[in-house]
Amino acid sequence: MKNRIEHLDGLRGLAILLVLFYHIFSRWTDRLPYGDEFSLFIFKHGWIGVQLFFLISGFVILMTLERTQTIKKFLFKRWLRLFPAMLIASLLIYVTAQFLSDRPAGDPTLRSLVPGLSFISSAIWNNYLNITMPTMEGAFWSLYVEAYFYVFIAFVYFKLTSNKITECILFIYLCSFIYCRFLAGEDIQEDPIRKFIEHIGFLYYGWFAAGMAFYNYMKSKNEKWFIAGLIIAVFSSITLRNIDIGAIIYAVITSLIFALSFKIQALRTALSFKIFTFLGFISYPLYLIHENASISMIIAIGRAHPDLPNYLHPLLPIVIVILTAYVITKWLEPKLRIVLNHKFSRFFKSS
Repeated sequence: MKNRIEHLDGLRGLAILLVLFYHIFSRWTDRLPYGDEFSLFIFKHGWIGVQLFFLISGFVILMTLERTQTIKKFLFKRWLRLFPAMLIASLLIYVTAQFLSDRPAGDPTLRSLVPGLSFISSAIWNNYLNITMPTMEGAFWSLYVEAYFYVFIAFVYFKLTSNKITECILFIYLCSFIYCRFLAGEDIQEDPIRKFIEHIGFLYYGWFAAGMAFYNYMKSKNEKWFIAGLIIAVFSSITLRNIDIGAIIYAVITSLIFALSFKIQALRTALSFKIFTFLGFISYPLYLIHENASISMIIAIGRAHPDLPNYLHPLLPIVIVILTAYVITKWLEPKLRIVLNHKFSRFFKSS
């Protein structure tokens, strides 16, 4: 199990690298001092790293469900996993934003703390609760999808069926895909079903289902689960919407790396290299804080030192966000988690 955990951490490290380099080299080319000079194929589609996170999450969440006795304990464990880093990162982003004047997302407000800390997206606040809640970081969107997924899968697993949970998640994905692709109206605002599907994130459940299938394979060694996971992941890749063929190829390759890591020892060994496992260790806080902070610092460095070689502009910002994420992961987050666990765990001990 140790090797499996290490290579999953390595996959997390790969995922955060893809997302980090996408934002730094390709997402904001109109603002960056080096423009699109480094917007290479490997960076241009790095946002696929989020889908890799979803694959990993599907694997880990099913494993966690099987080791948890009640829905309350599961949701508490998930909240305790996500909330401490989110609280620390949100407060850090809010406080430091005044020194980072070139944030692509603009200046955060106190109200923009709410979506992240509640794990309820701005879309839900704005469209269903009729309350304007701007999000603090664009990257937070995937955390909202994750949080909704935790609640949904916990209800299905504990209240409906645990034996067919993978099939159930896949069914929800396929129904959502068919509706949005073939039945929904073109205007999302005029189609409440499509709006709900997209806001909740059901269209990403193919990635979760694929990760769950690979967990079933690792547990049972039944090749049918491996084939199912591969088919689901590839199908989720080729049905990504509004993207070019390059992104589809990128997504398929990423899916194959995930799948083959359960088959090829050499690949597991490579993913277990310290650089990948270290980045996997700090991946969650790094994902939360990196985008606006690093872009703002790169712009500031480019303005202050216009003669600096372009490849040097992102180095210091990358080091700063990585070190900050390490401090959060190593020291701040564990201490806060202990406090929160002590204060709230009693309520969740009962069934």
